[in-house]
Amino acid sequence: MNSEKIEEFNSILDTLDSINESSAIEFYVPSLKRDIKFSPITITHQHNLNEIEIAAWNAGGAEQLNYIYFCKAYDGIIKETCLDKDLNTDTLLSIDRLALAIQHRIQIDKKMKVSLYEDDEIHTVDLSKLPIALKKISPAKLRKKIKHKDIQVTVGFPSLNHDRQINDAVQRILDLENESAGSQDEVEIIIEENFADLLLTLLSKHIVEIDVNGKIISIDKGASPDMFISIIQKLPLSLLKKVNDSYEDYKAMEAEIITIKHTENEETTDILLDITTGLFTGI
Repeated sequence: MNSEKIEEFNSILDTLDSINESSAIEFYVPSLKRDIKFSPITITHQHNLNEIEIAAWNAGGAEQLNYIYFCKAYDGIIKETCLDKDLNTDTLLSIDRLALAIQHRIQIDKKMKVSLYEDDEIHTVDLSKLPIALKKISPAKLRKKIKHKDIQVTVGFPSLNHDRQINDAVQRILDLENESAGSQDEVEIIIEENFADLLLTLLSKHIVEIDVNGKIISIDKGASPDMFISIIQKLPLSLLKKVNDSYEDYKAMEAEIITIKHTENEETTDILLDITTGLFTGI
């Protein structure tokens, strides 16, 4: 390709970037309690998201790795499409990831086809009301502090950086690529054998910071997941019980914002959307 063609090619790319930026739409970010401008998702982004399920199967555990792969792929999309260049997108929270994914999907098409396990039929649902629920989320409920003597634990939705690092730790525990798990049954055996480590690692997702007598440790401040988890192992069981109760609350809050009420033939069904592989397929 000669220099003239290269220059023409680069000019086309610059024009497309400008068009995408001019097509920007404001998405609501729950943790910031304000709108941020994002450019549209491109076909390349969609392709990357659609490859998640295939990549997960190739790695040996589709159901267990879908979420991990989705987080890596979509966090990259958030960074690329965010037009507020002063915002470090890694500081956004995991609940923001869900909120932005829903809004990106609605920007493409508010209608979505889903299959219900009850009848295996394809139903068309309307996603347009979901952003209303997002704006009802109180930032004050996204994190809280739990105290026990000289220990103070901050629990809540982790930053995207924290969440991905814990996801990597989960992936190392499962080690599915090296375990050569050929079936879901074999994957479940691996999970069962590593259940204690897996449970503690997943719990550490929603432990944002630990303050022991004024000394603070957190993944966002440089602690490795292994170091962070080793501290968690030393926490009193009564404190971890309260942390676990909070963990359940936060998972329920996540489920609430991706659950849509679908009415058909005068029957209303609560549908939990498949964020990882179903949200951006079939568009």
